[in-house]
Amino acid sequence: MKKTIFYYLLLSCIVFSVAAVNAQNPKWIDYTRCSFVYALAEEENFIWAGTDLGVAKINKNSGELTVYTKWDSNLPDNKVHSIAIDKAGIKWIGTDKGLAKFDGNNWTVFDTANSELPGNRISSIVIDSADNKWMISSCKVCVSLAKFDGSSWMFFNELDSITQGSITINSLIIDDAGIKWIGTYRGMVKYDGTDWTVFDISNSDIPDNTVHSIAIDDAGVKWLGTYSHGLVAFDDTNWIAYNSSNSDLPDNTVDVVTIDEHGDKWLNSANYGLIKFDNTNWTLYNSSNSGLPDNRVYSLLAVGAKEMWIGTSKGYVVKFDGSDWTVYSASHSGLFDSRVYAITIDKEDTKWIGTGEGLAEFNGTSWKWYDYYNTGVFVGSISTIVIDSAGNKWVGSYNKGLMFFDGKNWTGYDPKNSGLPDYMVWSIAIDKEGNKWIATWAGLVKYDGLNWTVYHDQNSGLPYNKVNSVAIDKDDVKWIGTAGGFARFDGVNWTVYDTSNSVLPSNIITSVTIDEVGNKWIVVFESSEFCRMVKFDDVNFTVYNDMDLGGGTPSSQIAIDKENTKWIAASYDTTKGLVKFDGTTFTLYNNKNSGFPLEHNNVNTVTIDRYGNKWIGSFAGLTVFNEDGVVPIKINKKIAVEKTNGSIVIYQSSQIMQIFYSIEKPGKVALNIFDIRGRIIKSLVKGNKQAGNYKLNVDCTDFANGTYLTCLRSERNGAVTKKMVLCR
Repeated sequence: MKKTIFYYLLLSCIVFSVAAVNAQNPKWIDYTRCSFVYALAEEENFIWAGTDLGVAKINKNSGELTVYTKWDSNLPDNKVHSIAIDKAGIKWIGTDKGLAKFDGNNWTVFDTANSELPGNRISSIVIDSADNKWMISSCKVCVSLAKFDGSSWMFFNELDSITQGSITINSLIIDDAGIKWIGTYRGMVKYDGTDWTVFDISNSDIPDNTVHSIAIDDAGVKWLGTYSHGLVAFDDTNWIAYNSSNSDLPDNTVDVVTIDEHGDKWLNSANYGLIKFDNTNWTLYNSSNSGLPDNRVYSLLAVGAKEMWIGTSKGYVVKFDGSDWTVYSASHSGLFDSRVYAITIDKEDTKWIGTGEGLAEFNGTSWKWYDYYNTGVFVGSISTIVIDSAGNKWVGSYNKGLMFFDGKNWTGYDPKNSGLPDYMVWSIAIDKEGNKWIATWAGLVKYDGLNWTVYHDQNSGLPYNKVNSVAIDKDDVKWIGTAGGFARFDGVNWTVYDTSNSVLPSNIITSVTIDEVGNKWIVVFESSEFCRMVKFDDVNFTVYNDMDLGGGTPSSQIAIDKENTKWIAASYDTTKGLVKFDGTTFTLYNNKNSGFPLEHNNVNTVTIDRYGNKWIGSFAGLTVFNEDGVVPIKINKKIAVEKTNGSIVIYQSSQIMQIFYSIEKPGKVALNIFDIRGRIIKSLVKGNKQAGNYKLNVDCTDFANGTYLTCLRSERNGAVTKKMVLCR
């Protein structure tokens, strides 16, 4: 029986691998899933995978995952085109911003600034029998074949003139005679150390000039994956093409080819899956008839006599031994779509994340994914998520209406099966009686579980039918942001604020958030280029012109923390990222001025958990930020103590922290509690102590949630430090 095994080792890997780099809790943690696995290499019990979000190291036996990115290592760029491992076990990694050498501990980067490389884009690294590294180096206007022997470089710039300005080289392979074979958009190129030979449609029987991949069998036959003519064999004399017309190849686009020890050819065919060709029969493996999790194959690696390793879309690395399929993730994330539009956190600290293709559930350890295929409802592109008092999730979609999830069953509401007037649901709020108030572009909708009531500009005081956001204050008054003004509705009376009767800079209100004292913080779409933040205290409007804000996602563009600081999702050209407003000053965080770990700065949504962590969704994925260090998730409201062999043990009961410490030798002792910035928060012991065991009760009522260090220092015993995370 064939079986498929999935490995997901998520939170523990990412938290502690990043923490080890930063020595304290990191300020940023990225939960974005890589989309592509471009390269695979084997090193004993490990598979190394090059992805669009760094390098993944996978333990073949346990599935344990370590990820290296440009944010937590010296990898020069996250887009990794190629990985090769030399005789000493050193990894050579080709990226868009240089060549990286990694020995397991230290990184060395070669680029145009510190070496003779003509271009920083490094692809197709191959190591010859003499341990020379051969690669393609390219820039915007150049391409070269490069050789590096560990100390000096040689460059063969003839490739630049041969390719006639085509700077993307698809593949490089070296045969047993040391001849280099290069796949380009101008045909296949052969370099024997002296002469260059080009095979193209003008001078040979090669059927296609675009050669994506080259593999060489034991007989020296070259097998080419081409753009539009399938799989092509070349024995140095004759050309044979296998395509969808004369074989069982399902599509004529072949991007990657490799050959196993039996001489069988393994290849992809467009988005149809994995294909095996044994020179007679064609076998197709796809997500419908096998354990292959995704049909889009980007890399292949034959290991030994049985194993085929496959890199696919959605960040999967798959092992197939001829019978069983084992699926590994090259990411710490269970997100299957990087476009994050909505984030909500339930009472159990579980995050519910709405994306462009479905809903993710993340409890701090494991992920669940919901889409049409496992819910039975058209989830669509998610715009908003709210949770009612019973823990049920109400999910709004940009294009599929409203969804209800009780933890087991899904129900979909749309204009065809309910009183919902529109497929576009932008925002949802729940009042004290449990009624759902739904913002659509066909009016404001109230749903009491049985009846649908639609308020529009013809039957109510709603100023405009395009409703972007709805929020409900402590008095159960509804505050509605529309494309025609800002409305207040108390259940009977309507009040509308717009440019004619207030200082609002525009009538287009995209987001409404209410703080603890009842102030309304709204985002106003002022022009086609930017938005403004406006505060309304029920009497006066205050317009903040200090910073231009981008569009963000209606209903979730502003989040407010316990200190009443506003955190704003921004995506305007000059203000892309996360914006902090402390009441006086605006501070922008993005990937140019901080550790913001997303490739794109466009932020759609921000939500704050009870530990002060900001959960940020963008078009590029999901990340978490805390100025004082991200507090680990799912710690059961207690102090989490790092396990070491030190002589301090810490427990918490209510607001009292019990510290047990031991002194092996008498002498001067100091016991202090520090914050993560190294400041002494409380001095507990200072003076002479005899050898023995001691206990202290510390009142931590005034301690803010966060990370602390308890340090025991003795002139005769050295120092021991315990890290603890206080969460209430």
